[in-house]
Amino acid sequence: SISHTITQAELSAGKANFSLTAPANGASLSLTAVLTDAVGNTSGTGTASATVDTAAPNAPTVTIVDHNGVIASTDINNGQVTVHIGFDATAKAGDTLQLVAGNTFQQYTLSASDISNQFVNLTVAPPTNGTTLSLSANLTDTVGNVSASGHDSAVANYTSLVAPTISFQPNGLTAAYYGLNDSNISRPLSGQTALSTVLADMQNHT
Repeated sequence: SISHTITQAELSAGKANFSLTAPANGASLSLTAVLTDAVGNTSGTGTASATVDTAAPNAPTVTIVDHNGVIASTDINNGQVTVHIGFDATAKAGDTLQLVAGNTFQQYTLSASDISNQFVNLTVAPPTNGTTLSLSANLTDTVGNVSASGHDSAVANYTSLVAPTISFQPNGLTAAYYGLNDSNISRPLSGQTALSTVLADMQNHT
């Protein structure tokens, strides 16, 4: 127990502050207080209790919806890139998700539906072609405990492939080839035919 004499400053403020040893995480702290005046009259008893919560949620997982670390033009929908963020049972409805992309960030409050699904999809602006999109995300619970961060990154590549060339050869064959010169078909190497040249090249590019 603590015995304390009220000071004039505390009387003016209407309160007195005390420091107590915190119990273990998950334990309850119950307090009572009684005032006694200078001639021994005592007040009623004031009570308060609280449960200690110092455990942060686990770090969320961050996954850019792309092609194995490469953002293609087909990964952009309505001018945005989708980010899949997963979390486990340590996340609760009301927790705040913060997603950071470079110098910008967005906050999202998890709903009961998000907790049931154990993920939420958010969107961010796509990077310019050839640059890297780097993301991080963390969770803050309703009492302010902050999780570690999850991360992901991907490189933008919006360059389209050049269409293959199709040409007709003097012998009637059609060559839909990938980097094979017309001359190699019209004038096959020694021991090869035009057909064997085309078939060999197609086999090498399958």
